[in-house]
Amino acid sequence: MWTDRLVVHCTLEVAQGLFGRTLNPDQISWGLHETDTIRRLTRKLSLDRSEQALDAYADCLKTNLKMWEVFPGIPGLLERLGESGKQVALVTSVPNRTLVREALEGLTLKGYFAAVVTGEDVTRNKPDPEGIQMVLKRMEVRPSRVIMVGDSASDIQAGRNAGVITGAALWGSKAMRDLWGPIASRARPDFEFQTVAEFDRFLFPAPV
Repeated sequence: MWTDRLVVHCTLEVAQGLFGRTLNPDQISWGLHETDTIRRLTRKLSLDRSEQALDAYADCLKTNLKMWEVFPGIPGLLERLGESGKQVALVTSVPNRTLVREALEGLTLKGYFAAVVTGEDVTRNKPDPEGIQMVLKRMEVRPSRVIMVGDSASDIQAGRNAGVITGAALWGSKAMRDLWGPIASRARPDFEFQTVAEFDRFLFPAPV
């Protein structure tokens, strides 16, 4: 599932409301987590303004559900994983369980995930490993048998903190790769995947 474009859109919308002018993505000090970015934007403002900005960000996520997208190739890969007996889980920092459920239903992806953990289900968001640890417990799997694939530094660091294998998902538009790619790579993932097809080949290597 692709929320990067939505994250950037809502962050810029909040910044517009705070400062009364449009910012470019490269003018924002992006944090490890979406709410961390908002807090950076509001660090010189009052606590009330900061909380209002976080509420505005959450409202933007809710009202722009149609901007949630699925990368080409992902539905087929999820189907293949299910047929092979491999379990898939989703750990997202989106702070609304209902919103995530509606998004998955709208994208016809809900049935692919054995477990879903949202920002509403944890007390500490990524890069804290709490969400991944919840998945490991629910699915009764060892960390060494799991790969966490994400497109942000917080995803990779959360995976490292949980002791699982990590992979940076660097596919997507050039703009998104330019924005997130270097940040995710600096988090030192175990693997980097430039395309969905490359990740597919990693999971299902051709017989020698």
